[in-house]
Amino acid sequence: MVRETDDVQRLVTILNLYGAWIVAAAFSVSGVIHLFDPREFTPIVPHFLPFSTGLVYASGVAELICAYGLWRRQRWAGIAATALLLAIWPANLQAAVTAQNSNELSNQVISWIRFPIQIPLIWLALRSGRSAAADHHPKPPSPLRHKGQA
Repeated sequence: MVRETDDVQRLVTILNLYGAWIVAAAFSVSGVIHLFDPREFTPIVPHFLPFSTGLVYASGVAELICAYGLWRRQRWAGIAATALLLAIWPANLQAAVTAQNSNELSNQVISWIRFPIQIPLIWLALRSGRSAAADHHPKPPSPLRHKGQA
């Protein structure tokens, strides 16, 4: 039981250290694809929204701005990335629903995998904003500790 707790704690530590970079990497790649091949994403824009190509370009720019802030460990970037991931979540649901009309099983499976993957990305983005703030505002040493104590 102690080993499992240590493993979970180690994973949480790694995610706190590298979570912002994981989201930044995903946003960097996705943002570039949004800008250079918007046709990849226009079908998943919810059908009731107008200007689907414009929304794809706008979300690509937003992802790149968030990625920049996350690479630099800026607190605002974690909050903005979280908001962006929540805003685009309906597009991933639309993709999963639309894919069910396709005859390609791989497309159906991938679209349903993409949808729940948003949850850990949202968590990582939110955590990255918190850890970035901790990086810039370290906690002062406890006044209760003496010099020789750990």
